[in-house]
Amino acid sequence: MSEATADILLHPVRLRIVLSFGSEQLTTAQLAQRLPGVSHATLYRQVATLADLAEVGRRLQALGALRGASDHGATKSLYAADPDGIELEVMWLVPRGSWGRFAEEAVTEPLDLEAELARWGDSATA
Repeated sequence: MSEATADILLHPVRLRIVLSFGSEQLTTAQLAQRLPGVSHATLYRQVATLADLAEVGRRLQALGALRGASDHGATKSLYAADPDGIELEVMWLVPRGSWGRFAEEAVTEPLDLEAELARWGDSATA
């Protein structure tokens, strides 16, 4: 394990998060219940509207931090790295009533943010 990887994993908060998973698959809400002392912002970053996600994307791009974008059906996600190289995801949750098959099925497709903005506008997650 490289020193950088060790520093990332051995950070006290990150270590608590990693150890909380064990062999289980947990949702963010379940993980948050197990880690009451860890800020929810440490576990995920969710924006209220797709327009917010687009703005975050513009800022990340300007900083040279944007690493990718994916459409997961029920979520639209941007991926970035902070100055320490720690990767993070910023996502917008599609309103629940529009999940359709994605309530049970996750996909990873390229995100066409402009097309999604045309579809959803400034809709907030319900």
